[in-house]
Amino acid sequence: MCRSKWLGVLFGCALIACTFVSVSARAQAASADSAEYERYIAEALQAYDAGRFAEARSSFRRAHELQPTARTLRTIGMCSFNLGDYVDALQNLEAALSDARKPLNAEQRSHVSDLIARSQGHVGRFRIRLSPPDAVLWVDGRPPPRLGSGEIVLEPGRHELLAQASGHQSNRSSLQVDGGDRSTLEVSLEATSAVASVAVAAAPIGSAMATEAPSPPPTTDTSKSEVSHSNTQAILGYVALGIGGVGLVTFGITTGLAASKASSLEDNCSDNACPPAYHDDVDTYDRYKLISTVSLISGLAFVATGTVLLLTQPDGKSEHASLTPMFGLGSIGVRGKL
Repeated sequence: MCRSKWLGVLFGCALIACTFVSVSARAQAASADSAEYERYIAEALQAYDAGRFAEARSSFRRAHELQPTARTLRTIGMCSFNLGDYVDALQNLEAALSDARKPLNAEQRSHVSDLIARSQGHVGRFRIRLSPPDAVLWVDGRPPPRLGSGEIVLEPGRHELLAQASGHQSNRSSLQVDGGDRSTLEVSLEATSAVASVAVAAAPIGSAMATEAPSPPPTTDTSKSEVSHSNTQAILGYVALGIGGVGLVTFGITTGLAASKASSLEDNCSDNACPPAYHDDVDTYDRYKLISTVSLISGLAFVATGTVLLLTQPDGKSEHASLTPMFGLGSIGVRGKL
């Protein structure tokens, strides 16, 4: 009984010690993060006062990663505004207004609202209505930058839009954006072969959006098809002749090697019996004979196939091809007019 009590006491002490160590470690980590946060803030403020806004934004972002608040979002947005990066400025400034972590005071909110109004004159903001709702919109090959409201925000200029959805026709279109544009883009993808339609419902300041016209159905050019088929058959014919030529050359080489090996065996063997020292030569001779036979058969087969392909290829011209196969000692080919 006494031993059980002591074990309980020891277990309780161990649990308390572990809890203390864990809390202490967390406190030390939080202290280290806080010190690093303060260092990044100090570096950012120094760079901002010196007009090095890109450097300041980088330090503010690092501080925000450690302790994200509405105020770090505000300073990031201020840096982006001074850099002329109005898309990033709007994203961070609008997020700062709605973030509840260390919320902005009245003066800061007024300042942020002013910067938002000034930034909007340099970009276009668009509400997107997709049909079907699960469609995906890409702008210039990337997901478009979005605001907390779900609107996309784009810099002035021409942009290429692509809308896609499973089971629907993809839609490509172009969008010309001017500073201050506010519009609603309605994108409807058709599940049929019809080209998807895109409509733009203009808000106070409109934006022009043009859809691509349907591509005309491809026409079939019989003469081009025949020429293409003819070219393909001619290529296959020449390839077959080439492979056949290699086979016949291999036949000639292996036949010569086999004859040489047979002559050596005749000098050292009698009555179809060879000493053990020449058994490897016998195996080599048999391999040469096999390769020679296979090379001859395959070479002739490929030469015949290639010749037939070249003689029977369709010709889109009024004249017909005239080919005559040529066989010579150690060579093979065709002559005539294609």
